[in-house]
Amino acid sequence: MQLGTILMIIVSLWLLLIIATSKFFIRFENNYWFWFFIGGFMFFYMIIGRQIQFLIPGWNAADDNSPFAVSIRHSRLLLLDICPFFAIFAGFGLMVTKNKLIIRSAAPIALFGGLINLYGELFRLANQYTGKLEAYHFIFIGIGNDQLYFILHVMTTTVALMLICWTTKWTPRDILNQYLFIALYACYVLSSIQLDRKITNNANGILIADWYIGGEYQSVSKILRVPFPTVIPVGVVITMVSITLIWAMRYGVQELNARIIYPSLAKKQIKFDLKYMWKNLKYNCLKRRNKSR
Repeated sequence: MQLGTILMIIVSLWLLLIIATSKFFIRFENNYWFWFFIGGFMFFYMIIGRQIQFLIPGWNAADDNSPFAVSIRHSRLLLLDICPFFAIFAGFGLMVTKNKLIIRSAAPIALFGGLINLYGELFRLANQYTGKLEAYHFIFIGIGNDQLYFILHVMTTTVALMLICWTTKWTPRDILNQYLFIALYACYVLSSIQLDRKITNNANGILIADWYIGGEYQSVSKILRVPFPTVIPVGVVITMVSITLIWAMRYGVQELNARIIYPSLAKKQIKFDLKYMWKNLKYNCLKRRNKSR
């Protein structure tokens, strides 16, 4: 069995396990240390395994100063790809705050991007590696310029799915937050490529080089068969529809449970609470009478 097939089976089962265990892990929604560990693992894995070489001058051993290599380094330093951005943003956010409303606004787009990369390209790329050492490097470290390429998308997809499945109180406001996040991030990417003219590719699909051979969206371009720049609005529409469907499914499941399952449980809980309150009231009345005597 090829490496890509093995990884696809393992990752698929892992994602299904996250969904299947939602009922159990929802109890940890407000547990700070639980999310601190998840966010911290992703954040520091990204910093140590990938970002540190761009943060510290001279750390990167590669002496390739071609325009393409320089563009890649600048783009990755500024986190102009949604999945690395989410890994740093969500990882750090989960460590410093208990409020997940802002963080989970980026979860649907990160989940969508992670799934597209995993099932659209990474599992296919994995098939070219046959040796154990090559497989290890591909999964946990990365090959050549693609540092943490595979494990990065597994982490972002995992954490995004956890935030979607293991948190509650989803409202229509969440979808508005998602749209706002995407708009702000798009403005950030556009501003970055305007201010840093050395960035000629790897800009989340905004630059033409992203859609051709060697670009991060070359696989998507082949699937859609739409030329640049028409492919950008097409890609945006597909993305917006997809994240809206992700939110709709999560919100729909929540409302379905609330209307069909939880009302009966709530009635039982209300009855129990009323009885308990009535007993307390009688006890307090008797206690006051005894004191007055």
